[in-house]
Amino acid sequence: DYQYIPEILKKKEDILSAALAYLYLAKYQIQENQYEKALASLVKARDLDPDDIELNKPIALFYKENGRDKEAFDLFMRIADTLAEKRDEMASMQAIEAYKNALAIDPDFQEAYLKLAYLIQDKQQKVNVYLTAANHFLKKDVRIAKRFAMEAFKLNPEQPLNYFPYIQMLKKQGKIDELVKAYLALSNVYKKAKDKKNKRICLRDVVELKPSGQIYERITKSYLKLGKNEKSLQYFLKWIDFNISEKRWNEAETIAQRTLVHFKDNVQVLERLEVIYNNFLGEHLQSFIRWHICITF
Repeated sequence: DYQYIPEILKKKEDILSAALAYLYLAKYQIQENQYEKALASLVKARDLDPDDIELNKPIALFYKENGRDKEAFDLFMRIADTLAEKRDEMASMQAIEAYKNALAIDPDFQEAYLKLAYLIQDKQQKVNVYLTAANHFLKKDVRIAKRFAMEAFKLNPEQPLNYFPYIQMLKKQGKIDELVKAYLALSNVYKKAKDKKNKRICLRDVVELKPSGQIYERITKSYLKLGKNEKSLQYFLKWIDFNISEKRWNEAETIAQRTLVHFKDNVQVLERLEVIYNNFLGEHLQSFIRWHICITF
């Protein structure tokens, strides 16, 4: 019977062969759904050389596959920390795998993300770890999400994807001014990359949050250059409406006249000009009446 082979090898002090025999025995026991016996065999293999990481990993995987999450997580972290201390390439790769296994079980453990990112040499892969953490914590704790998002941003500020977790976090917090700055910074990244489409999208997001004549001008010019007249008109009208809402009649009239240069006799622009002139004259008429009353009395 195969179950006696590991013990025979152990008595012969053939430790490596005995350990392998226990691992094979555990495999057969799992196939027979004898999970407790399988775990006992894995532990016996590990006990032959407790410091051998390769003999600890099967136990961690057994815990993970059988829903014993706490034990699996603790063992994966212990394996990863031990390997990380060896400071050689092969051990680091194995440590990275162990940290990933630990995070798959408990993605709330912040320290594991930091340790994982520290071991990874490739800058973008390191960034991806921070972005994964930021996205995970965005729904749980915005402060933690911000911490990881900023780490990703600092590593590679020229990568547009690194902005999105930070932007989502600012949206969730309702920080309009910071959100505007983030979109403007992202638009500059797209500008350097000569990605005009996404640059315009960022600028459109900016004016939705915080209308600005300067940004409206950039958007309308961009659409005119592309020959997208309907889009350009749409943002000219928004620009006019913004000034009307702020009762900036002179600015509103100037922009409306500029719009008519590109869109002659456009009904929507002419309707807005009528509103502008009526309000402009109304305000001046009221001022004249107040002045006349003061002089009369």
